[in-house]
Amino acid sequence: MTAPWDEAAAAQALADERRRQAAALAEKARQLLVEAEEAQRAADDAQLQADAQKRMANVGEELGELSVLGEKAATALCGKLSRSFSELKETAAIRAEQLRLGEEDARGFAYLITARSLPNLEFLSLARNALGDAGTAVLAQSLRPDVPLRHLDLASNSIRETGAAEIGRAMKRGALPLLRKLSLKNNDIDDHGAVALFSTSHDNVEWLNLSHNQIANSGGLSVSRALADRHFKCLRRLSLDHNQLGDKAMDALTSALSRGTELTELYVDFNPASDDAIQAVQLFFEDEAEPVYSRSQHGQSTCSWVSNSLKDTCVCQ
Repeated sequence: MTAPWDEAAAAQALADERRRQAAALAEKARQLLVEAEEAQRAADDAQLQADAQKRMANVGEELGELSVLGEKAATALCGKLSRSFSELKETAAIRAEQLRLGEEDARGFAYLITARSLPNLEFLSLARNALGDAGTAVLAQSLRPDVPLRHLDLASNSIRETGAAEIGRAMKRGALPLLRKLSLKNNDIDDHGAVALFSTSHDNVEWLNLSHNQIANSGGLSVSRALADRHFKCLRRLSLDHNQLGDKAMDALTSALSRGTELTELYVDFNPASDDAIQAVQLFFEDEAEPVYSRSQHGQSTCSWVSNSLKDTCVCQ
């Protein structure tokens, strides 16, 4: 007959053994889980690497396609300009006005700039074409600090907010370090475009032409702040005539001018502001230029400024 304490000891031993087995199984399960997680991570890493390699390959293919398309666009552009690639490398001035150039031709210019095929270009006039916002953005994004542009004319190209903003970004990143004259005349730049353009700064621009656009009070306030804060330190001539500037914008310009400015010519005629507000701005330039007034058949004031320093006549440009 087995003693009670022997039965208890045997039961205790059996329980201990089962606990050890359970612990061993738990440890084994933990190890298997760790191995499974490591395998999953390895699989994920491999997949991520495969995905990254695939993306890089796609990017490479896209860049290759863009390069081919850009080269084709540049070749077509050379035909429109009647100049070869080698001739463009030597040229300092391109006047391509009213040639119906569009976004694709802007890509051609972008390719030439990126390929450093315009190393001597100082004068570029693309006025009266059809670049639009898209073409202007393509061109502006391609501009580089090593392009020695001094004169850029993009007048009459249906440029709106996006195009103006991209030009501002190009100036902000220093892509046009030598630029002296920028013409955006006769486009569709509104307050948003003006704010984007004047939120940047440029130390060398001397003449900025924004006449015949849609800039109203908000844009005028942005211009005034830029003048007051000396964002354009060398600006001498600014054209804002034929816009939508009201008295609020004119008052802000008057306030900015009262703090001192390097401007010698500021055109603000043919805006819906009152005559008094416009004349308050013009009074700052009596010493620099002689105001000559005439009345149009509709009774609207026409102001011509005869610049004493430049010895030329500028009629509301």
